[in-house]
Amino acid sequence: MGTLTKKNWEFLKYKDIFNKIASRAFDDDFFDIFSNEDMDFVAPRIDASETHDKFILTVELPGMTPEDFKIEVTDDTVIISGEKKNENKESKERYHLFERRYGSFERRLRFPTFVDKDRVTSSFKNGVLKLEIPKKEITDGRKIIEITEE
Repeated sequence: MGTLTKKNWEFLKYKDIFNKIASRAFDDDFFDIFSNEDMDFVAPRIDASETHDKFILTVELPGMTPEDFKIEVTDDTVIISGEKKNENKESKERYHLFERRYGSFERRLRFPTFVDKDRVTSSFKNGVLKLEIPKKEITDGRKIIEITEE
């Protein structure tokens, strides 16, 4: 059984903060770079399993609808991207606790073998996306040429 590689996107939030610090180091409003908008990085949790003929991904996307994200599949990679929007941005409420995260995300998983991107199926129910990604049958791409003597 092969393993899926996970690209660590967690560093992106720190890269963005560093870029803002560098670009605004001499601004009067220096500390506003640490606002909640800058910390709104969302990375959906994924369970990945494998059978002899397919990969199965289960992705948590709570509070989202299928219109909020998209799925792309290449020969050996699946890309799930979208945006979880904050419905309360304009609210005048005073929050005592704010733990839910909002913002854009992109998750890429590379498979250890080629997949049949034309036969991928998906379902979405109660904030959980399920993808079934069939493995591509690998055939021997070689052809033996008979040599005839003249």
